[in-house]
Amino acid sequence: VELGRSPPFPPRARARARTPARPHAHTPTRANGAMMPPRLTPLLRPLLLLLLLLLSFHRASGRVRGKGRRYLVFSSVGAHCGDAVHNYWLRDGIETAVFDLVLVYYGEPETVLEQGLRRLSERYPEHFTLIRRKGLKWANFRWWALEGGGVRSLDELQNRYDAIWIPDDDMRMDTTSINTFFRTVQRFPSVQIASPSFTKESEGVWRYHDVHQTGILLRYTNFVENSATLLRPAVLRDSMFQKCLKAVISGCYLDFCFFAAVGYQEDAIAIVDAAVCWHPHRKSELVEKLGVEWQDHWKDKDSFERQKVPKEVYWWREPVHFGHEGVYKGSQDKA
Repeated sequence: VELGRSPPFPPRARARARTPARPHAHTPTRANGAMMPPRLTPLLRPLLLLLLLLLSFHRASGRVRGKGRRYLVFSSVGAHCGDAVHNYWLRDGIETAVFDLVLVYYGEPETVLEQGLRRLSERYPEHFTLIRRKGLKWANFRWWALEGGGVRSLDELQNRYDAIWIPDDDMRMDTTSINTFFRTVQRFPSVQIASPSFTKESEGVWRYHDVHQTGILLRYTNFVENSATLLRPAVLRDSMFQKCLKAVISGCYLDFCFFAAVGYQEDAIAIVDAAVCWHPHRKSELVEKLGVEWQDHWKDKDSFERQKVPKEVYWWREPVHFGHEGVYKGSQDKA
């Protein structure tokens, strides 16, 4: 053998090397001898078809679709939501948000507003879901969270999200402030229900209780207004609170139910002063579009009685503060 050259193959080895590999006895072949791909087994084919159907249904529904984000903003929105959604909630871009967004649109169909929201949801389908459905905010949230409209079970919801903010559709708080709101609550595991603090100019009768206080992270309380409530999904497992959600029509009385829903614990409800929102004055679209007058709030009382919710759970109680946490050094003079 010459140095640097491989030894020659023996005759039989050369013959074997030139002979193409024959297909396995059980491998189907075409007429020209080429191997065919294996056929799907009778069991595998229907399973793949079922998987494709489930994926199609999942994409077409209002199911939770987000990836990685542990917080959710949910609202029932109409004609007044455009400014809040575009110029506040998503002011810094949906890419900068730490939350997903689910909006149930109850306004007139195919308006410029709805079409704009639809385009945004199609651009960011993993983080923005738009659903068209009539109804008020809390009734739509009950449908979405407890009646199969958005999630199949509380286990699914709790595994997906750590907290859900449920603001009115005209609540003004920018992306950075919403991120801060969620992150502040997450620092305090005992807090199950919360609300941002409010500007002095905000609409509402509770501003003497929840107006922004400088230099504080959050204040513990027995009451937050249901216009800007954050819930941890675990709260929805409370059987009495489920009764309250089943009874709610306009939202009236529901904010008094929160203290009972957390077992009357003094460190479980908080006003978060690290985040400030602005609730502007406006003529109620509830009257214009949904026909809800102030007198209709009394219908909630009748509904609570029919659901056999004890009066001490939902009836008026004096809002009080139990103490506060931390010193907040950020600047939050406006929403």
